[in-house]
Amino acid sequence: MQKGVIIAAAAVVAVVVVVAAVAVVCGIPAVSMSNSASAGADNGNAGADAGKVSGESVKTTAADEGKSTESTVRAGDAGGEITVEEGKESVLKFIGDDSLKLSDIKFANEVDYFSQGDYYQYNVDGGNGIGKVAAYVSKDNGNVEMISFYDKRSGGEKEKAITLDQAKENAWRYIADKYPEFVKMNTVEIDSEYNDHMAGGKDYIFTWRESVDGVQTLNLVTLAVDAVNGEILSYMALNRDYTGTMTPKLSEDEAYAKAIEAFPGIEITEKSCTLSVEYVEKGRPALSYTVTLKGKPVNYTSYGGIVLIDAETGEIMLKSGYN
Repeated sequence: MQKGVIIAAAAVVAVVVVVAAVAVVCGIPAVSMSNSASAGADNGNAGADAGKVSGESVKTTAADEGKSTESTVRAGDAGGEITVEEGKESVLKFIGDDSLKLSDIKFANEVDYFSQGDYYQYNVDGGNGIGKVAAYVSKDNGNVEMISFYDKRSGGEKEKAITLDQAKENAWRYIADKYPEFVKMNTVEIDSEYNDHMAGGKDYIFTWRESVDGVQTLNLVTLAVDAVNGEILSYMALNRDYTGTMTPKLSEDEAYAKAIEAFPGIEITEKSCTLSVEYVEKGRPALSYTVTLKGKPVNYTSYGGIVLIDAETGEIMLKSGYN
């Protein structure tokens, strides 16, 4: 199973080709629920009671709630890129905090190094010079596609109070509010793990992607949930149309062969292959194979890695070795 690792060093993993952007936003990420100001005060008791459903029932519940929720994912303007001021309005609406004003949303800079598109970055000051919110708005569609609230993470000294199932329910409820189309898609779980960052706190990381006829699409969500108070700590969501082929010219066996060539002499102990649509270069999505190879150690060092292969041309787009 692919891991939705949110560190830039893992950007060559297929899912992270588009998700690695979260590393820039989140680091040790933090995002608030839209209406979490009052919820935060009750989280001490809510931890034990939160989330009484899990698995597919979590998604079903979220989908039902999302039916009457207006989507924050909207189409890009026909006229082209949004303006900086329009981006501020998107951030304000996304956060949904009545105490914030448009003037509280500060433009930081333009970001043009993510494979999935160009962004405006905004910050919200916590009032004491410490950044409270970091948000990235797509220039093309005006959506807040990445956001982090830095004041919602629990301290590292506190004990875990939220189970994985409870965290997953909180995640799906948040997705239903922010991206209701996604909860109605056929999705696969790419990542679901608990992390203890010591002094940096504790969290769960989740990644889901849409799957169509066994092919993972560009539509995905990655988020982190605080394992102490249940808050959503970071959120990234992509909603992209893809008009290219979903039928590979390269077979899975041929993809394995090309990946093996990238690691001469490897004696394979484990291997996996995933077919998905990835940004093989900026702004150009393509049907791709992500091949992961693990081999016997060479000179006591792990040998193998991850190879991203264009499923039409057979070209190796990215290679990352364990060593």
